[in-house]
Amino acid sequence: MTAAEPFARSLSDLNGFVFPRAVLRYQQEILDRGNFSVASPWTGESLAPTVCHVVNNGDPAHGTIGIAYRLDCAPAIWLLAGSIKDGFPLTEAYLPSEDTSLWSLGHAYELENRSWKTRLQALEVQYSTTAMPTVKPQRSTLLLGHPNFAHNLWNELPAVEAYLDANRGAVGDEGALQVKAIYEPLVPIQRFARDGRLEVTRIDNFDDLVGFQLAMATRLGATQIPGELRQKVIGLLWEQRDRALIDPLIQLLQRSDPVVWLTVRLDARTLDNQEELLLSLIQRIAAEYPAAAFVLDGFSYPNDFDHPVYRQPGAGPWQALCARFGRSRGFLGGVMVAREREIRAYTREVQARLEQSISNAIVNATGMNLANAISLAGTSDYYVSHAGTLQHKIAWLYNIPGTVHSNTAGLAKGVRGWLAGQLEGGVKPQLVSKEYVEDLGSIRTANKVERNRDYHIRDVASVVEEIMDDLQVSLDVASPQ
Repeated sequence: MTAAEPFARSLSDLNGFVFPRAVLRYQQEILDRGNFSVASPWTGESLAPTVCHVVNNGDPAHGTIGIAYRLDCAPAIWLLAGSIKDGFPLTEAYLPSEDTSLWSLGHAYELENRSWKTRLQALEVQYSTTAMPTVKPQRSTLLLGHPNFAHNLWNELPAVEAYLDANRGAVGDEGALQVKAIYEPLVPIQRFARDGRLEVTRIDNFDDLVGFQLAMATRLGATQIPGELRQKVIGLLWEQRDRALIDPLIQLLQRSDPVVWLTVRLDARTLDNQEELLLSLIQRIAAEYPAAAFVLDGFSYPNDFDHPVYRQPGAGPWQALCARFGRSRGFLGGVMVAREREIRAYTREVQARLEQSISNAIVNATGMNLANAISLAGTSDYYVSHAGTLQHKIAWLYNIPGTVHSNTAGLAKGVRGWLAGQLEGGVKPQLVSKEYVEDLGSIRTANKVERNRDYHIRDVASVVEEIMDDLQVSLDVASPQ
């Protein structure tokens, strides 16, 4: 057996989940004892990182924080960790001196790691004649906070919950767990933990986070939302709701039957005949169910939107998004405001057109914060949504049925199971039939992948009938005779 084999095996072991789909072993070891170790590819002896470096692999808006750990051997090896959607695993073992990968988790991470590796090459040259800053023997740090609430709910909070539940004694013996919180789009992490065992520092400027770290740092990752955690988050969001705004709307919707929640998207990965679908479907439901009510939702502000990090100037690939809203030098908060205003104007126009033809209650949730929007979504009996985060806002918190429309990549075999499988006890949504969808040439996102392609529904009437059939079945199941 060569030394390379135990090296690869030790990295694989470090990437194994400690708890069911939550907390990788290397993450637990960093938080439990301040470091982790890996077998040397040269000798097989145990090596522990001596340098921890945080990088910005894209832009704060995309949450692409990466962490690199340097093994002080000859030649030096950097272990790269990223991809929050996969639990933030170690993705590559990189040798800057030869620009070579000794080990990789897969090709999916090559693009993200490429620019990062160029930075590591520069660091090796910069510190070729002086000692590279090393970590000190002090408590490690958890970096927490993805700006997208779905990643916060899906990948971060379940891991925090699992770690704290399993390490109550260990964490208490060493003092509170140190946390650097960047974004908290759903709930403050201290409120989420509730027991005071977290020592939280809020990051006001993303640039203060990157670079060499004084102590070992990690993110925590998970790939499934437990049922109990969903109920906990719903309860915390309910506590944060604006009672004066939300409670009267909830009372209005509770007098309706059914309540159907529908999404709007304008900036990317959407259908070009969206208004036709919305008008046709809502009018059809109103005709079939005179007591129905509708919720239009296109954008929600994070609950921590007053935090200064949202006002930090941005750069990098998201400048295309800034330009989309007429901003040459944007920041995340500014882009959010511009996006919300555009969608709110659109939904108001759709609502005004509908009110000329139907008398059903219509609630426009666009522009609310997440606590209000998600509390309102809990009244729904059914949803019709774009694929992605808009669907996750309702389906990853509430076990209600719905239909998802998307481009053909988003309607591929296995998508229904994947969407339901990301949460414990999830309900598989229906997908519109692929035969009614035509992909367009435009991909209006920085990430030029097929799942972000715009699309056209070529037969709106048939799609409406598909949704109506599933809505009827769902209501029959919910209210058996």
